[in-house]
Amino acid sequence: MKLFELSKEYKVACESQSTRSGFRHVAILLKNGCEVARTKVCYLNRTWEAYEYQTVLIDLVEGYFTDDNERELREDFLQVIKDRGIKGTGWMPWRSSE
Repeated sequence: MKLFELSKEYKVACESQSTRSGFRHVAILLKNGCEVARTKVCYLNRTWEAYEYQTVLIDLVEGYFTDDNERELREDFLQVIKDRGIKGTGWMPWRSSE
């Protein structure tokens, strides 16, 4: 399991699971340590992501932060997720721990 810290308040726990026809990535959104949302993405043999769990992280954030008053938070988190695979090194506003 891999834990991604989006902010002090929000973290995402991700894991990969085997299925009959391939595998899936599961992401669980935690707000102050409590589960508030969950999503999954299924694959047949491999992904074309810039880094592991990128797609399921994007799906989770886009699916949970849907209200107009959460638009800025959603856009901030999506930018962090999308930039992570491109920047590679340097300061990142989130931490990933395995």
